Amino acid sequence: MKKNIKFYSILLLLLVAIGLIVYGVFYALKNYNRGEIMTVNTVDLKKTISSDQLDSVTQPNPNLPLTLKELPKANNTINDIDFKTLKRLFQTDNKSILLLVKNDCDFCNQLNPIAEEVLKELNTKAYRLNLSKLSDSEVKELYNYIDYSGTPTTYVIDKGIAKHTLTGIVDKESLTAFIDYFYSRSN
Repeated sequence: MKKNIKFYSILLLLLVAIGLIVYGVFYALKNYNRGEIMTVNTVDLKKTISSDQLDSVTQPNPNLPLTLKELPKANNTINDIDFKTLKRLFQTDNKSILLLVKNDCDFCNQLNPIAEEVLKELNTKAYRLNLSKLSDSEVKELYNYIDYSGTPTTYVIDKGIAKHTLTGIVDKESLTAFIDYFYSRSN
């Protein structure tokens, strides 16, 4: 008798579980086109920094002699550079800010005006390296200087090493805080 009660209890629970699964599938199919399963129009697109974006990738040490006294010439708030100029950023004691971007990167396109505004407000200049303009050998050699997990990535380079990184799109306040804390205050 106890075996029968145990058997019927398990059978009842199994039938309830199957019923819930079937109900869930029918509900999802019925409401799929109405958008009631998940709505995305309530998501706040303002992006604040998270811990996995800050210094998330260990940076290499290129061990270059610090032979240059000055940074490469920077006429604009954001200055596009080539790979040769990038190497020079790692050959000076001076701090610099590097933005790593790609042509087909929507987040890079979103970050550009934010970075421009932040840098102007902080009266700071930065360098921008576009991965899309590098040759295959330059991309391979790039890993001797910086490592990245995606674009855009913002670097603070100090004494020939990329000391701090900020990966991805962030809001104006987060980028301001990053540059102010890691570049401006200790510069």
